[in-house]
Amino acid sequence: MGEPKEVERVRTAILPVGVIVCHPGLTQAVIDLWITQAQKRVAFDMRLFNTLEEAEAWLGVGEAMLA
Repeated sequence: MGEPKEVERVRTAILPVGVIVCHPGLTQAVIDLWITQAQKRVAFDMRLFNTLEEAEAWLGVGEAMLA
């Protein structure tokens, strides 16, 4: 079998779910730029959180799960 066509790659792409927690500043700006560019290429949902607690609340992770 040959290399999959570009359309097949897009259809079968599986993107991992991840959380990025960072302090405001340059790191946040770089991530914002990356997300903006990535969203133009692949349709997926990405959210930015300022604290780990915000990310955990959005993901539904309770404190008991982390202990």
